[in-house]
Amino acid sequence: MKNLLITVSLLLSITASATDKKKTFFGNEYDSSELVTLSTYRFEVNVVKNSPLHKIYLKDKLAFAVSIEHTINTSTNPNMTFKSLQ
Repeated sequence: MKNLLITVSLLLSITASATDKKKTFFGNEYDSSELVTLSTYRFEVNVVKNSPLHKIYLKDKLAFAVSIEHTINTSTNPNMTFKSLQ
């Protein structure tokens, strides 16, 4: 029984380390399956699916773009991750 527990623990740790992690726009790390990549005319960012930021994008892409632009231009968060498209 002890050997089975050790084997299961090893398999779980291998599986956990094999998952593809990506950072969100704000620098938090998530499993890539939980993220969606969204684009403005200047930037590409990863956000959590169905998060408030994702919902803004779905509702009003211009408001999303303005919000992203403003955040990138004014934030002092060193962990922000985004891809410049220009």
